[in-house]
Amino acid sequence: MTFSWLVPPGFSWKISGGSTSSFVDDGSEQQITPTQRADVRQPISSACTATPFNGDGAMCQGGALGTPFFLFADGAAGAQHLFADAYAPSDIATGAASALTASSATVAGSVNQGGARVKVHFDFGPTTAYGSSTPDQVLVVGSVATAFSAALTGLPAGTTIHYRAVASSDFAPITGADQTFTTSKAPPPPNVRPKVTVVRIPHKVSLRHLGKKRLLKLKLKLSEPARVTIRLLHKKRLVRSLTIVRKKAGSFTAFLSLRGVARRTYKLTITAKDPQGLQSLSVTRTLRVKR
Repeated sequence: MTFSWLVPPGFSWKISGGSTSSFVDDGSEQQITPTQRADVRQPISSACTATPFNGDGAMCQGGALGTPFFLFADGAAGAQHLFADAYAPSDIATGAASALTASSATVAGSVNQGGARVKVHFDFGPTTAYGSSTPDQVLVVGSVATAFSAALTGLPAGTTIHYRAVASSDFAPITGADQTFTTSKAPPPPNVRPKVTVVRIPHKVSLRHLGKKRLLKLKLKLSEPARVTIRLLHKKRLVRSLTIVRKKAGSFTAFLSLRGVARRTYKLTITAKDPQGLQSLSVTRTLRVKR
């Protein structure tokens, strides 16, 4: 039984069956003992064989890389076994994260391809169980540390994220060390001007029905915490003014004193200013005061 594969020019190896199986150099029929190792620089086979269905190996089936490997015999004389030894990536490193935002980051890594193409990606998630991975990237043939990176998106704000670099041949993956980063906190929502709404204000009021304190009840509603100013005007002249600081949004009741106010028609104006200094639109109501 003889096996022949692609090897450096002038060399091929065969395995002879029977009790005297051994490696020999076809050129000189010189036996190579099982303890010897040839300095082979080319693969003798590939994980992606050339067929009419893959353009002679140009497009590997199933997304394979076509990782090259060697076949060799080893073992005691007369009992050798056939083994395969594939090209493999090494020295994988998980790099630092950069361009951190509340929902995204860029992570980096590097790997020595080991003389063949390799696939690389990053595993990431809120724990060392990860749970998510970036799409595979293919690094071309190389034999030195090669950098790669990927963008992580859709991350939760203010959260610690674990990640690691992963490289794989057609035969096995290797993983880099776990690293972490923390996304920034979500930005505050854009500030909008507060809104004050009148729930109930009478259009006319009798002073004798307000009691001795002459307090007018106003039911109002705020969209957010704010300082509310209520003014009673007569022909642009300020007659009464009331300021209330509300620390939460929602409905509330204000009481405006009408003690000493003459019987006539007035204009009520109500405004609100939030802690950021934005002021609401003015709400205006007509109020007729009688005995």
